[in-house]
Amino acid sequence: VAAVEREHHAQSEAWAAVHARQQEELRAKEALLEEREDDIEELRLELGSARKIHDLELQKKELRINELEARVQELLTQLATLSAAAPAATDPAATKCPEAAQSP
Repeated sequence: VAAVEREHHAQSEAWAAVHARQQEELRAKEALLEEREDDIEELRLELGSARKIHDLELQKKELRINELEARVQELLTQLATLSAAAPAATDPAATKCPEAAQSP
């Protein structure tokens, strides 16, 4: 009977040691999981910030494009105005002296 009790006690201690080791491994894995979750949250925040920065840069570029398009439109309008006035200035008959045009 004493031998059976010793054997039972030894098995109980062995199982208790296995259980303690498993609990320790579980706590280590839970801690690692918490760290990973923190890392993931940090990366999400960084990604959100990066997206905001990208969106702002894109908006700035779009504004610059709009400004340049408006400037091109202004220049085209000025060119059209100058081109409309230019034929009179470049017409050889228009550049002659008015007195020469009246002389026979």
